[in-house]
Amino acid sequence: MDFCYNHRNEDGIKAIIIYPMNALATNQATRIAKMIYQNQKLRGYITAGLFIGQNEQDPHVGMTSDGIITNKDILRGNPPDILLTNYKMLDYLLIRVKDRKLWQNNDPKSLKYLVVDELHTFDGAQGTDLACLIRRLKDRLNLPQQHLCCVGTSATIGSDKEIEKLLAYVTDVFNEPFDEVSVITEDRISVSEYLAGAAIEYTEIPSENNSLALRPDQYDDSMNYLKEQYSLWFKEAFKGDLTAIGGRIALGQNILKHRFFHNLLYILRGKVTTMQNLISELIRISIFQEDADEIFCADIINSMCALISFARSDEHNMPFLNVRYQLWMRELRRMVSQVSPKPYLTFADDLKGDQENKFLPIVHCRECGCTGWGGVKKDEDNTINNDLKEFYFTFFKKQPWLIFLFPCDKDELKLRLDGETTFVCGKCLTLTNNTEKKCPSCQNNDLVRVFIPHNWTQVRGRVKTNNNCPYCGSHGGLTIMGSSAASLISVLIGQLFASRYNDHKKLVTFSDSVQDAALCAGFFGARTYALNFRAALQQMISEKGKDKTLSELTDLFVKHWTDKLGVEKYVASFIAHNMEWRPEYEQLKRKGTLPHNSILKELVDKRIGWEIFSEYGYRARIGRTLEKSGISCAYPVSKKIDEVVEELSETIRNEIGVLRDIDINRFKSFILGLIMRIKLQGGVYHAALETYIQSNGNSYLLNKIPYMPSFGQGSRAPVFLTNKRQSRFGTLLSAQNKANTWYENWFSKCFREIPLIDNYAEDVFKVALNKLEDKNIFKKTIIRQDQAVWGILPEILQITTNVKQIRCTQCGHTVSISNDEIDYWKDMSCLRLNCWGRYSQDNFRDDYYGKLYSIANIYRIFAHEHTGLLKRIEREDIEKRFIHNKNPWDPNLLSATPTLEMGIDIGDLSSVFLCSVPPAQTNYLQRIGRSGRADGNAFNVTVAEGMSHDLYFYADPEEMISGEIFPPGVYLNASAILERQFVAFCLDSWVDSGIGQEEFPLLLGKVLNNIDSHNDALFPYTFLKFIQENKDILLKRFFGL
Repeated sequence: MDFCYNHRNEDGIKAIIIYPMNALATNQATRIAKMIYQNQKLRGYITAGLFIGQNEQDPHVGMTSDGIITNKDILRGNPPDILLTNYKMLDYLLIRVKDRKLWQNNDPKSLKYLVVDELHTFDGAQGTDLACLIRRLKDRLNLPQQHLCCVGTSATIGSDKEIEKLLAYVTDVFNEPFDEVSVITEDRISVSEYLAGAAIEYTEIPSENNSLALRPDQYDDSMNYLKEQYSLWFKEAFKGDLTAIGGRIALGQNILKHRFFHNLLYILRGKVTTMQNLISELIRISIFQEDADEIFCADIINSMCALISFARSDEHNMPFLNVRYQLWMRELRRMVSQVSPKPYLTFADDLKGDQENKFLPIVHCRECGCTGWGGVKKDEDNTINNDLKEFYFTFFKKQPWLIFLFPCDKDELKLRLDGETTFVCGKCLTLTNNTEKKCPSCQNNDLVRVFIPHNWTQVRGRVKTNNNCPYCGSHGGLTIMGSSAASLISVLIGQLFASRYNDHKKLVTFSDSVQDAALCAGFFGARTYALNFRAALQQMISEKGKDKTLSELTDLFVKHWTDKLGVEKYVASFIAHNMEWRPEYEQLKRKGTLPHNSILKELVDKRIGWEIFSEYGYRARIGRTLEKSGISCAYPVSKKIDEVVEELSETIRNEIGVLRDIDINRFKSFILGLIMRIKLQGGVYHAALETYIQSNGNSYLLNKIPYMPSFGQGSRAPVFLTNKRQSRFGTLLSAQNKANTWYENWFSKCFREIPLIDNYAEDVFKVALNKLEDKNIFKKTIIRQDQAVWGILPEILQITTNVKQIRCTQCGHTVSISNDEIDYWKDMSCLRLNCWGRYSQDNFRDDYYGKLYSIANIYRIFAHEHTGLLKRIEREDIEKRFIHNKNPWDPNLLSATPTLEMGIDIGDLSSVFLCSVPPAQTNYLQRIGRSGRADGNAFNVTVAEGMSHDLYFYADPEEMISGEIFPPGVYLNASAILERQFVAFCLDSWVDSGIGQEEFPLLLGKVLNNIDSHNDALFPYTFLKFIQENKDILLKRFFGL
């Protein structure tokens, strides 16, 4: 700026700044514009221009407060003092005829500064191209040796140990001499310098009696947590306003006086270390006892770090210290388990070749949780194939040689399941019925008893294996155990945005490819919807929905959150991801209001109603639901149930003699279990399900309803009760000589002590269903002459927050019930198919998600991709909306590619997630460096995928976090690059010779026509003639560059 100002009356470009990408150039252009505009001496005297490939709709024709000149015709006619461009465009500016005017006013000493931003990105071939380009630029402008001041900037260019290599690199790139004085590195003060003059006045640390007070989950917000932590460390309440800048400065001054803080800094010494190492060092110097609980020690460290993070060093809100917390995780990919009586879980990629026991992939039921092994076995084989690739292919293709094996004990042999019980050898995976428990193949005595279900079905004349759970009967319930990096990150994202401790509701995630970034943007937005909705639902219930019926919840929810948020924010917060395409929502995002007479809010209201029914219905036991978390559930109104039970027991006792002496509570258990089963299957009447019921469960019809979620062929859908055999709904009674249905088994278990009780099932169910229908608990729908369907009316399902959890003493199956029902569910038969155990009250601890839903911030995640495929206008709009976040629907999560590693301004950011381990340490540091710039606090998550590169660094994350950074390199002797650059140099010289635009066609089609015509007076023959006539001079000049 100073040089340009001193030479303000001279023509020509005086400084060129080269950026590796357009996004960075446009971002820096705004900063330069503000710098010039805010300086009275520079404003009106210095001009800057941005010349890149992408065009603006309304390019700037002059300097403004936040913009520089971007109109290309203006730049060519009046070249700016400072030119911002990228290295590829600079190449074009040298070889295009129409851009020749840019350089016409430059004399040999006009250009003084050449700056290359993010120099580390110019590595290998790209660095070599840049080196040649700079040499061509110097030749074109006839610059004298050592006149040009060359500057390269980067936060990750190399370590202090690599100074010589770095100097060699920059010398090759700029073709100018550099010495060690030219290298400007960071300068940090030592721990001793930082603590100089800080006298220790506090020595005590929180005791184990305060272990609960150290836990952040015991507080509703961060300020209460911080105040209590201060009291624990300094043995008194904080005096003054801790939220004010003066209070935060005073906090830092007190921290400086604490011995623990001094020890913490001397152990860390500015380096990254693991929590385990830090605890070990604190034990070594006797801060912690040797037998101290590791969680308690970690809580103490986190407590001090929280205070450090909040403290400030001066009135300019500068951080007291920078605090960066890094979490590394590994995706649950290729999970396997040892085939043994005591199996354990591990990763297939971690197994060594000399493992004594064999391992098989794991399958589990999403509904009841039963877990077993999976494998491949052809009909003629008696050995299981444990090849994972073949198993995955077979599983998803549902081929007939797919086999499931569930470990079973003697009690499970009593279960009447469709399948066979046998033994499998853990050493060679041979199946055997040998009663001597000895493997016929390898003579191993350690065999495992397993149950192999017959999960075979006929589909269009072909045998296929289904994924139905043999224990609970869940349709398609069996799935492979595991979780991808995207799934793990989506859970973390949901919790991060819901946390009341997070005051920066923004996030950037990094992927290594454009496809992954685009996919993750949609995935994260969709997957995090459920957590936000569940928290909103639970908080509404806690305030206004206790003891309301399921049918009342939708209107309560809509009114509560519409009043609290307003219509527009309500729609943006709760619109489902598969409804975001609607034009009304696009207008809402564009203009901030819904169109007149829009039906979008009505559709959102109806979708909310469906989500509420699903949450307490067919999805109640899948995932992190409100019911499984133990904070609310739906249960039948007791008064109605008592009326049914009283009439049912009286009728049955009079009509069926063997049940005359059965206690009335047994009948109540029977009815409660029946209703629970249908409720959890989703058999609750909803307006959207009328055609679905009439079509006997054709889920395709649900897709025609505009507010409903998408139902695929294998999607779970509500299951009602029906009397029709072979129906998609739950069949009441089985056909002759067929396995009992769930309902028949339930009846048998409820009255198990009576001989031949199965013979009375049809009569009892007939009476029970009639009574339930008469009392408006069930609704009966006739869909065919011989088929009826029953479902629960939502008016009789009441919502409670007083939830108890019960567990089967035999199989571990859990159910969530109201506290009012606990006496009837204790010792009740297990609902799980074919399990004859009984329930008892579970010692249920406070659930993490239960607490989270109750106090979470209601904050919808709006994810958007940020990749090089975006047009400039769209990308800049996304960045502005992400920074300012004025509207609730503005993006608050950017799913980015490495292009965002650079210094593009995206505002204050505290958190960055990496969806995989970056290629090199440079990339890692650039990505995590995007966080913590504003307030000094950063939270970074890295998820290692199941590839060798990621797993290598996962085994030792510190090598990636603190590993040595090597300078980039160039290959000035690479013949292919030199050939290309020589042609470019010849073009430079030809264009500089004064040819007209008509001699250098802009379109390739015209060039091809010229070649076909063989006319020596046309391009490219004229260019080739120029080279031929001047080859000696051109070669001499090129070699002299």
